[in-house]
Amino acid sequence: MEVALCEEKLKDADKKKRGELKNLEKALEKTIETIWKCSVIVEDGINVNSGGNKDMTQGQMQLMQEFHSRVNEFMDDLDNLNKEADKVPHITIPSSVIEKVDGGTNPDLATSKFFKDAQNKNDSSRGKLFSTKIYADQLAARLAQWDRSNQVHQGQSLPNDDDAAADEDAVVDI
Repeated sequence: MEVALCEEKLKDADKKKRGELKNLEKALEKTIETIWKCSVIVEDGINVNSGGNKDMTQGQMQLMQEFHSRVNEFMDDLDNLNKEADKVPHITIPSSVIEKVDGGTNPDLATSKFFKDAQNKNDSSRGKLFSTKIYADQLAARLAQWDRSNQVHQGQSLPNDDDAAADEDAVVDI
């Protein structure tokens, strides 16, 4: 019962996260569209101004007003984009993935290389841990052997296995 409830909560959280990412994507698309509209206005202004007339014409004034309104729209889009970005949990994208996208290559190559490198480092760490455990066991065995030989040299008697077994039998669980 509790497992089903936890799975349902995870699905709801996943849906919410996807919705937040979708809203962020829409806000980003709107911001890019506004930038594109601004660039079209600038290009139109260059074409209108190529006549050589130094005074601003009515067409240029309209383009200037439209450009200012698009810049204001862009600022509003940036505010909205910032608000939507704050709703999305922090996601770290490796710079190699961004470089692959900028370079026009498949970012899956960088991602798969990242996972292979992580797997190799994990295997290496696991090997070091295993070697350290073996070394610690060998060291403990040698220290015990050294301790026994040291006791023999000092004339102390070593406990034999029969005495140890008798001591274990004497212990009573309550």
